[in-house]
Amino acid sequence: MSDFFHEYLPGDPRECIKDLLLERKITQTQLAETIGISESTLNRYLSGQTEKIPVDHIVAIARFFKVSTDFLLGLTDVPFVTNFDIEKLGLSVGAAKKLLQRKVDPALVSQLIEMPAFNLLIVQLGAAKRGTFDAGYDYMMEVFGAANELLAEHLRTNHRETGRQRRTPLMISGRCP
Repeated sequence: MSDFFHEYLPGDPRECIKDLLLERKITQTQLAETIGISESTLNRYLSGQTEKIPVDHIVAIARFFKVSTDFLLGLTDVPFVTNFDIEKLGLSVGAAKKLLQRKVDPALVSQLIEMPAFNLLIVQLGAAKRGTFDAGYDYMMEVFGAANELLAEHLRTNHRETGRQRRTPLMISGRCP
């Protein structure tokens, strides 16, 4: 499977399956054998000789290609499953509740997670939680430095998108207001 996401055009299930077969370099024979149907059944559907494909075949094809059934049915152009169980994501119930109730901004959380500096911050926080870092001033300054990098990256991204400029630098410090 690819390490990147393609942009897909909306289409019907037949076209979507054909596109996935081509993209993944899978033959109709391989797909049919894997999902437990005859090659002729799959071929009749893909060639348009048969109009409908049973739901259980759609589910099996989606599982085989690791895409959502909504994607195969043309209901979304996002191939991967977008509604995950919070436990699969590693979220606590409390964190998920805050996101769902919009007590924290999900879009901002997504932006933070996607920033390269965020990984450094998480590693440092994890090390502190495990007790492998000294909880003194030097460590706190590292965490604040990583947070500053995140904030600066967010502001740069936001400025590029909005065209606005900030007059004064915004810094996170180890002091409480």
